[in-house]
Amino acid sequence: MSAKLETESLLLRPMAGRHLSQTLDIWTQPEVRRHLWGDKVIGEERAALEIARSQDSFRSSGFGHWAVRRRQKRRVIGSCGLLRVPHTEQLEIIYCIDSSLWNNGYGTQAARAVLAFAFDELQLPLVHGRCARDNIASLRVLEKIGMRPGRPHPHDDCEGAHLSISRDEYRGTSPPP
Repeated sequence: MSAKLETESLLLRPMAGRHLSQTLDIWTQPEVRRHLWGDKVIGEERAALEIARSQDSFRSSGFGHWAVRRRQKRRVIGSCGLLRVPHTEQLEIIYCIDSSLWNNGYGTQAARAVLAFAFDELQLPLVHGRCARDNIASLRVLEKIGMRPGRPHPHDDCEGAHLSISRDEYRGTSPPP
């Protein structure tokens, strides 16, 4: 199982220490952190901890955060990944893209690649997604990758939009709810 993912215009690689500076720059952009960190500015220590947790997760479970970059470019433009929903065995997809590159389809491409990995490589039965209700762009990404509301969600106690997609729905063997 290779954790290196590719799309038409993106390369996704498991996040490593070398991605810290560029990723922190993105994670602390006001437009990004508003939706990712609850509008809190995180420091290098917190970002390094997230990357270390991701590396541990890749070693133990085969998933975590991927650094996203455009083909032919070296600069990281975002992150995308799978995280365990706290206190459950279920996973949710997460993503963010440098705000200067929004509306280019990069978030959707990255999320599709990670979702395909979740179902094709990890053989997960279900993947969740969530976002703030006012984060229309993120909601559209979840919808574009086939997620729909309708089934119980492990984050139902949290405000926001909660969507999911099953492996059968992803593969087209059953219609979305």
